[in-house]
Amino acid sequence: MQLSVTSTTQQQTGARRGRRFLAWVVGFALVQIALMEYLGWTTLEGRPPSAAARLQQGNMPVVFFPTDARNWAAFKLQRIADEQPEIIAIGNSRCSQLRSAMFTPYKFYNACLTAWTVSQLRDFLNRITEVSRPRVVIFSMDYFQLSNSYQRIEGKRAGAFRYNIGGHIGGIGSLIGQAMDTSGHGLEALWECLAGRYPQHPREDLTMVGVTAVRNGAGFRWDGSLIYQVAQYDDAKRVMLDLKNGLVNAIPGAPRADEEQLAELAGMAADAKAKGVLLVGIQFPIYAPTVDFLDHDEGYRPYAGTWRDFESEAMKKRFAEMGIVHIDLSRAVMSKDPENFVDTSHPSEAGMVAALIEASDTAGFAAALPRLDIPGLREDLGRANDYVNHYHLYRSTFVK
Repeated sequence: MQLSVTSTTQQQTGARRGRRFLAWVVGFALVQIALMEYLGWTTLEGRPPSAAARLQQGNMPVVFFPTDARNWAAFKLQRIADEQPEIIAIGNSRCSQLRSAMFTPYKFYNACLTAWTVSQLRDFLNRITEVSRPRVVIFSMDYFQLSNSYQRIEGKRAGAFRYNIGGHIGGIGSLIGQAMDTSGHGLEALWECLAGRYPQHPREDLTMVGVTAVRNGAGFRWDGSLIYQVAQYDDAKRVMLDLKNGLVNAIPGAPRADEEQLAELAGMAADAKAKGVLLVGIQFPIYAPTVDFLDHDEGYRPYAGTWRDFESEAMKKRFAEMGIVHIDLSRAVMSKDPENFVDTSHPSEAGMVAALIEASDTAGFAAALPRLDIPGLREDLGRANDYVNHYHLYRSTFVK
């Protein structure tokens, strides 16, 4: 009998210890979660993108860069809702250097770095027209978007156009990743943000807000354009203009343009027309040696079928029949100058100005933006007389 009582007592004691240990584990976890939520809210990385976007409302000097790329589209969608621009640019990173000052006297917002494939472009276009009424939407219209292989690879990038718990957790997770950076820069940036000390960009009169913007010196300006890391302009320039590390290796080749992507593009054009939006599809400049490779390299020829289809007169006719104002700047004169590029497929800020000046010579572009200040753009381009100005031409100049 005594043995039974002792055994029962030991079991009860063990159960109490188990419950205390479980309570301690749960309590510790809740404290950690609360700490992460506090850090996320204080540094803005854990707030909904709509809340972070409102930092820039009426506050032009602020640069912010959501740590989790899945929140970029939601961030920019809120900025569009707040600013109600007449002209909007959407697409991949190749149009990220378009600035509001380039579109005087129009009100412009750069919503690039939000959609890569044609289906993503169509989705984002329709979400934009739910919160605004743009007259013109410019989109990055690249040859590789017409291949199913590109859709399969880049389809994973589908942006979280509407913020949800996954985006919130992703933002907190990215914040932790930044703070754990072995270089120590992430932890330093976190401390600066917690202390409310936001540094100025080293080359522009802009304030870097948020852990990623502070750590990298990069982010989205008030007009949505991307300010690159200074190192991306400087140290890596020679490597990034190397054809082997450029567009050809980064983008999958394909033997032909695929009808599935063309059908999606036609659907996007129909959606735009139904909502009174003029679609201007621009293939932005590509560094001339890359274009020469796509045109002439025999070894790559089986993979350049999409490129040849895109460049054909028959395809241009199809784009026109869809109602898309198609502008192909891949062979622009400015593409021969390496100073007009950050890498083989990304024009610099001054490079974009030169490209828009060339685009203005086409009837479709001139009709879409008849009041665009081309003499002003020529004058601006004249100021790009040194290395720094090529990449920071407008600095903190915005057109509201």
